[in-house]
Amino acid sequence: MAQEQAKSAPEKETTDEKDKAEGHLEAMMRGSSEDEADDAPTLPRRSSLADRLKAEQQRRDEPRGDAPHKREEPKVELKEPSKPQAKALPLKTPQEDAGGSEAPEGPSAAPSPKHLARTRRPAGPPPQRRLSAPANDDIPSIGGLIFALQQRPARTPFLFALAASVVWFVLGGFFAFGVISDASSTSSAILSSTAAILVPIVIFWFLALLVWRAQELRLMASAMTEVAVRLAEPDKLAEQSVASVGQTIRRQVAAMNDAISRAIGRASELEAMVHNEVAALERSYGENELRVRNLINELATERDALTNNSQRVSEALKGVGAQISRDISNASGSIDQKLTERGTQLTELLVSRSNEAAEQVQQAQTKISEQVPGLIERMTKEQGRLTKIIDSATKNLTSLDTTVTEKTTLLDNTMKDRT
Repeated sequence: MAQEQAKSAPEKETTDEKDKAEGHLEAMMRGSSEDEADDAPTLPRRSSLADRLKAEQQRRDEPRGDAPHKREEPKVELKEPSKPQAKALPLKTPQEDAGGSEAPEGPSAAPSPKHLARTRRPAGPPPQRRLSAPANDDIPSIGGLIFALQQRPARTPFLFALAASVVWFVLGGFFAFGVISDASSTSSAILSSTAAILVPIVIFWFLALLVWRAQELRLMASAMTEVAVRLAEPDKLAEQSVASVGQTIRRQVAAMNDAISRAIGRASELEAMVHNEVAALERSYGENELRVRNLINELATERDALTNNSQRVSEALKGVGAQISRDISNASGSIDQKLTERGTQLTELLVSRSNEAAEQVQQAQTKISEQVPGLIERMTKEQGRLTKIIDSATKNLTSLDTTVTEKTTLLDNTMKDRT
C-alpha cells in the first residue's frame, strides 16, 4: 500500500505541474493579446472637430513616442508567472540535476527567485531609439491646428478704446466744468454735456468689440481652411496609421514567439525536475517504510516491558494496601481512647466551673440584700433636706416679690409727685 501511495503521489504532482505550466502559457498568451488590444489605434469620436483632431494626433504619435514603453510591457507579463514556479518547484542548474539522483535535495540547492528574474532575458525586440519627425516634413501637425482653433485675438482694440475713453472723459470734464460754472447754465446744458461725454465712450468700446470680433473670425476662418485642406487628403494619414499598426503587430508577434519558445523550454525543465522529484520521493518513501517497521518493532518491545512492570506494581500495591489497613485500624483505636479521655476531663472542668459560678452569684445576692436598706434611709434623708431647701427658696422669692412691688409703687408715686 505504501508503495502504491508513493507512486500515485508523484503522478498527482506531475499532473499539477503540467496544469501550472498550461496556466502560465495561457497567462502569457492573454497578456500578449491584451498588449495587442492596447496597441490598436483608437477610433476618433464624432463629438466635435477638436476631439477628432486630438485623436488623430495621438494616433500619429503612438508609433513614435509610445513604442519603447509598449515594448517593455511583455517584461512584466512574463516575470509574473515565474514567481509561483520558483516558490513551488525551484529551478536547478545542470550540475544539480546530474547529482539529484545521488543525494536528496536541500533548501540550499534552489536558486533564489531574484536571481532567476535577474538572469532571465526580457521578452520582445530590443528597445529602439525614439523616431523624430524628419526636417523636410511639410505635413502640418494636429497640434498646430488645435492651437489655431483655440487661439484668441489680441486685446489691443480694447486698450485703444480705454485710452480714447479716458482722454475724451478728461476733455469733456474740463468742458462740462466750464459750462456748469457759468451762472446762466440750465439743466438742459448739463444733460447735453453728460451725453456728449458718455455717448462717444460707448461708441469707442463698441468699435473695439467689433474689431476684436473681426480678428477672431479671421483666425477661425484660417484654421477652418487648414482643417478642410487636411480632411481633403486623408490617404496619407490612413497610410501612416496602417503602417504603425503593422509595426506594432509585428513586434507583438515576435514577442509572442519568443515567449512561447521560452515557455516550452521551461516546460522541458519542469519535466526533468518532476522526474528527479519522483525518484527522490520513491527513495524517501522506501526509507520511511523501513523506519516505520523499526518503530513498530520497538513499540512491541516497549509494550511487553510495560505489561511486566504493571504486574510488578500490582503485586507491590497489594502488600502495601494490607499494611495500610492495619495501620489505619490501630490509629483509629488510639484516637477513640484519647477522645474519651478528653471528654471526661472536659465534663469535670465544666461541673467545677458551674459550681464556682453559682457560689459567686449567691454571695453577690447577699451583699446586695444587706446594702439596700441603708441606701433607702439615705434617700429619705436627702429628700427631707431637698424639701427644706425648696421651702426656704420659695419664701425668699415671695419676700423679694413683695419688696419689688413696694419699690415699684414708691417709684410710681415719686414720679407722679414730680409731674
